[in-house]
Amino acid sequence: MATLALLGLAQGPLFALCWVLYLSLVHLGQDFLSFQWDILLVETGFLALLLAPWRHLWPRWPRDEPPPPAAAVWLLRLLLFKLMFSSGLTKVHLRQARAEHQLEEQQPKEPHRRGRRRRLVPGPARP
Repeated sequence: MATLALLGLAQGPLFALCWVLYLSLVHLGQDFLSFQWDILLVETGFLALLLAPWRHLWPRWPRDEPPPPAAAVWLLRLLLFKLMFSSGLTKVHLRQARAEHQLEEQQPKEPHRRGRRRRLVPGPARP
């Protein structure tokens, strides 16, 4: 199907069929297909439906095609921005989690025997 669409044969309906099949695959394989790139493919496939020619079922010369709708182009730009922004947030979050993990690793897990006794024995107030 995708090969026929790439050759220019009924691009709109074939892209729609490919998108519905992939969306059903993502829905059925929820635990295995819940990564960022899977959702990105679903969103990009939907936006490809807005860009695909629907009027012509047979291939045409590219110069005979009308320009893509401006709204679809802006939605693609918005999708690219969302991808870049969410990837940056993920990096920041992972960096913070890694720093917290390293801080926990530097802390002693159990105090020394004498330190534990000294902490339990009341004494003068410590600064």
